[in-house]
Amino acid sequence: MNLALSPRPFYRVSGRIAGYGQGQYVNLQVLDSTGRSVANNARFDTASGSFQILWIPAGAYALRADSPGPQGQALTATVPLIVNSDLSGLHIMLMPMVSIPIRMRLIASRTDSERLSEQENWSPGYVQLVSRDNGLTEMRYGAQQVGERGNSSLQLQNIAPGTYEVEINPNGVFYVQSATSGTTNLLESRLSVAPGGSVQPIEIVMRDDVASLSGNVSSDSQPLNATVMAIPERSFMQPILQPADSNGSFQFAFLPPGAYKILAVDHPEQLEYSNPDVLRKYLSKARDTTLSADQAARIDLELVKVGE
Repeated sequence: MNLALSPRPFYRVSGRIAGYGQGQYVNLQVLDSTGRSVANNARFDTASGSFQILWIPAGAYALRADSPGPQGQALTATVPLIVNSDLSGLHIMLMPMVSIPIRMRLIASRTDSERLSEQENWSPGYVQLVSRDNGLTEMRYGAQQVGERGNSSLQLQNIAPGTYEVEINPNGVFYVQSATSGTTNLLESRLSVAPGGSVQPIEIVMRDDVASLSGNVSSDSQPLNATVMAIPERSFMQPILQPADSNGSFQFAFLPPGAYKILAVDHPEQLEYSNPDVLRKYLSKARDTTLSADQAARIDLELVKVGE
């Protein structure tokens, strides 16, 4: 067994940071491609704004700088680093993070939903911003209740500049009818947070008049192994999966009204169903259905074998 260690070169990175408050410290992190912080022995001089990273191996990184700002508004900046030699003369400008108000409304047609909406500080959904910028692992920022009890509201706080997907998870048997920020349809487009800018409130409308779909999958294979996919016609929505039992019976108890392609497959784990291009070759074998509000529909399917 050869336990000899091979030498690995390390490099220095230096520059200046601007935009932080007088006397405030700036925290520096070097993040690798998985989003983990890399030990780097960083040094920062508050008086001059200069920083040094004394040793870092070659590779692709993101350098993140954070500092407390006035009135609790945090400051941040993230810049990409490609390290294959010593780097000097970097200039980083800290910008304020932003807070984004959320206004959420539930259109309730059922007594249970109306009772929930009357509860203090209850919200019909949970909102998160998801960032996959800079090649890092995804970062999630969840909404928080702000304000005094009985008069609180939802807000996304200290959001750094960047581009985000908006995820809305219903807190009950609801679905999202619309989600917008200004003129941006957040069900189809990402939310952009510009450096030093402000973001218009996120307006969300949810409903409780969900539909249901049940049926049976038939196949010459026994025992039956099938998963039914409800593929929304609206391309921004991901397929919804429901396993069938050994007899082929299945039920989607809660589906948003709309048009779907319904497909039963034997091995969904072998199918990259989140990729529309991969899924397209199977759609000719799917059945079409359109569900209206509060409808209970039924459909029968033939099992499709993945790869055939």
